[in-house]
Amino acid sequence: MAGALWVNANDTPGNGIDDDGDGYIDNINGWDCADNDNNTNPPATASATSFGHGTHCAGIAGATTNNAIGVASIGNGIKIMPIKCTSNSSADPSIITHGWTGVQCAIASGADIISLSWGSTVYSSTYQNLVNYAESQGVVMVAAAGNAGNTSPFYPAGYDICIGVAATTSSDTKASYSNYGSWVDVSAPGSSIYGVVPSVSNNTYANKSGTSMATPLTAGLLGLMLSNDASLTPSQLRSCLFSSAVNINTQNASYSGMLGAGRINAASAVGCVASLNNATSTSCNAPGNIAASNVTSNSATLSWAGISGANSYGIRYRAQGLTMWSSEQTTTSTSLAITGLAASTTYELQARSICESSSSSYSSISTFITPASTCSVPTNVVAANLTNSTATISWAAISGASSYTVRFRVSGGAWSSDISTAATSVTLSGLTSSTTYEVQAKTVCSASSSSAYTSSATF
Repeated sequence: MAGALWVNANDTPGNGIDDDGDGYIDNINGWDCADNDNNTNPPATASATSFGHGTHCAGIAGATTNNAIGVASIGNGIKIMPIKCTSNSSADPSIITHGWTGVQCAIASGADIISLSWGSTVYSSTYQNLVNYAESQGVVMVAAAGNAGNTSPFYPAGYDICIGVAATTSSDTKASYSNYGSWVDVSAPGSSIYGVVPSVSNNTYANKSGTSMATPLTAGLLGLMLSNDASLTPSQLRSCLFSSAVNINTQNASYSGMLGAGRINAASAVGCVASLNNATSTSCNAPGNIAASNVTSNSATLSWAGISGANSYGIRYRAQGLTMWSSEQTTTSTSLAITGLAASTTYELQARSICESSSSSYSSISTFITPASTCSVPTNVVAANLTNSTATISWAAISGASSYTVRFRVSGGAWSSDISTAATSVTLSGLTSSTTYEVQAKTVCSASSSSAYTSSATF
């Protein structure tokens, strides 16, 4: 496994600085999300049965091949980014306590494939959104279908566009423990899989069974496919994985249609990638002449030159210095208006072409700068219609305002909670008679742009 570890070339080891701005300090070989440090090794007491699960899965996906040591992975040359999601001090290492935090970390660190050999029967729209976000960043998620031997959806495997993997035996029959159902996407061998486990000697191996084993086998194959063509999109990877799978309905008559596209077939999947390349020998080129116009403090219009053969375009952007891109936006036009930007910020943007059966890589990065906010302070703030307990506060309308915020206080006291309104007046109530009050207002132009408060008006 040592030679298969991912190395973060954008971080300087041991300097205590997050050089690459991904939110993790010195994550040279991954990150321990549970203990919040860069040591992803299992504790010294780890064994095949304690903290051995993740090591075994990693070896299935990416153990070094052709070195005459231990096992050879299906990934053949891919790199493993270890993300540890259970604390060294956990009373039960079989419980994954920081799994979704780990997913976020893997996306931010630039993973291409995320293999998840864990889950539960609980659905969450928040986590479905995270799966969707991974897809928008070009990341494929693969997850275990579960080992309860029933049809209950198991998440994250059951989420849309996450590849749910059932387990088979060496005879292509469904493993007795494997979950199954219409929500499963594909099957892979998962019974008595020989692999790496942690030990003091660092040279120990064991057999393990489960959809946990079938999942990294599938993830490793996806990595192998991607190594043959790094420009493949998640959709293209899934398409080749599913279309190349071996139909095993005959061996599983009782589970026909409930083991996904079939059992994975590495040779055919890689062949599908090659045929896809041959079919698209006419290049799907990345867009050029990418520019931003009509730039305001919170919006811009992006444009690019059209590409022959492109059906649509994918656009992403980010504030300079951030690791994560925005979710990709697609359009059939050669321009796109974006909003919600921050004022006085340098943005990076990229575009790619989406052709009939392939897509280009992203273009080189272009930049633009949003100007300082021009969200003006309200004027003519006055109080009228005064009674012993109420007052109407009004001000002049400001061009570009989406709303206004008002606050008040007894003169010299603490400010009230903010009052938001789309109108140019607001009535205050619950006031105390014979009392001097101060009131201030500010303009809100967008979620990221607002003016300062006015100086105090009194009544």
